[in-house]
Amino acid sequence: MRQIVSRVANAVELAGTLAGLPYIGPAAGLLQDIILSCDEIRTHKKKAKRIRSKCAHLIEFLNDQSPKMEGTGLLEAFDEAEGSLQAILTRIQRLTSSSSFSLFLKARDVAETLDRCEFDLETTTTLLNTKAQMKIVTIQHETKELVNSTRADVTELKDLVFLLLASKLDSEQIVTLTSRDPGLAARLMEAGQKSQASAGFTEGQYQKSRDALFAFHVQTGTLPTIKVLDEEITKTSELAVAGGIYSDIWLGKWLGNQTVALKALRHIKANDSNARQRFEHEIQMWSMLRNEHILPFYGIVTNLGRRVHMVVSPWQEHGNVLEFIKAHPNTDRLRLARGAATGLEYLHAHKIVHGNVKCTNILVTDKGEACICDFGMSKLVEEVTEKNASATLTAAGSARWLAPELIEGSVSSPTFASDTYSFGMAILELFTGKYPFAERKRDASVIHDVVVSKKVPQRPRDAAVVMWLTDEIWSLMERCWQHNGSLRPQMEEVKRSLESLTTTTE
Repeated sequence: MRQIVSRVANAVELAGTLAGLPYIGPAAGLLQDIILSCDEIRTHKKKAKRIRSKCAHLIEFLNDQSPKMEGTGLLEAFDEAEGSLQAILTRIQRLTSSSSFSLFLKARDVAETLDRCEFDLETTTTLLNTKAQMKIVTIQHETKELVNSTRADVTELKDLVFLLLASKLDSEQIVTLTSRDPGLAARLMEAGQKSQASAGFTEGQYQKSRDALFAFHVQTGTLPTIKVLDEEITKTSELAVAGGIYSDIWLGKWLGNQTVALKALRHIKANDSNARQRFEHEIQMWSMLRNEHILPFYGIVTNLGRRVHMVVSPWQEHGNVLEFIKAHPNTDRLRLARGAATGLEYLHAHKIVHGNVKCTNILVTDKGEACICDFGMSKLVEEVTEKNASATLTAAGSARWLAPELIEGSVSSPTFASDTYSFGMAILELFTGKYPFAERKRDASVIHDVVVSKKVPQRPRDAAVVMWLTDEIWSLMERCWQHNGSLRPQMEEVKRSLESLTTTTE
């Protein structure tokens, strides 16, 4: 505890020193003010301490980056960070100016405010770290002198990586080590990744280091710490193997071991600086998501084509839920529905609207769990192309899943409520194996039914479907399809309702 207090105190002093410097001075000053304001918070002191600690870490990062700022993309990142830090400071100062009685009455709101501040602070830190990593990649592309000047450090790093990653520790030992030091796994992953970009490996050593790093990933579940994966990814398919409304997907290999999906957005080109900046901001958010029912984000590849970046995620051999139930007809579909609801609820809890919920965007993992993918794409493409997501989705054949307010244009962008509507349609699709409004051949007829006639799908009566579509589930789906979005349940409630149900086969 004394070490934490001392570290924060040192950080406050360091921030005062940095405050007068160009580029980073304003951010350092804001972080100093946040720490001092957290000292005045009279409730939820543990949350406030965590925020203070994260601010101290970020101040140390600013100090480390200050000599390397000019002429890099970090300047733009710090400009963006200042706005976020100012918003955090404003929220915290609002709490410190409230009376103790007011804070007591609004205890839940106070906790949510501090949680949001902590999440925004983590997002800012991730943004700056990733920008710093991208700067390093650019330098590596421009010169080889960096490798030569740090050869001694690289040798030490290789020795460390081989010693720890290739030591073949059993699972119990790994758990023991990482429980004693929660940050150890991430640091080892980072060290292993850095070794992939270093010179001096023989071919045999190079592959051995890759195998050791991948084995460590399998044992610990640790995702890549460094998100720029240029040295770790090999593209294995010349032609796209899949695609959706917004993207094309190629196959690749991570560390020569795991098959991964390389997703490139069609609407974002490498020479579009605004699009690239918006895209990079979005991936900062994705990199912070951790949930069994969300497709993991490994990182990006910047050197495999004309597209701005390729997003790297593990390839799911089972495909989407429709493909899975076709291959495994006895699958518990309610379990898949629960998993999808859990994933979507997690996204909503982190202020992320999916925008295109349907079965093709619900994959199945190796463990047989539902896993949400392609989240946030509709918003990203809308901002980059300046075209309403509702128009793009309708034109691309998603009208059967879209909420009426999106189809008719009263709402231009997807919302949490429209996600709930689409989820209801996706569950109908999962239980029946057919598109919503399957009796309608043309999307235009569906649009008329939904917008003008305010119809919802007819309840199926097939024996194979009835076992899944109980009265309770059908009632829940009808609530999801309320024409008025404000009357639809939030995904947290949908998730709880599905978790309370059992299948007729159980």
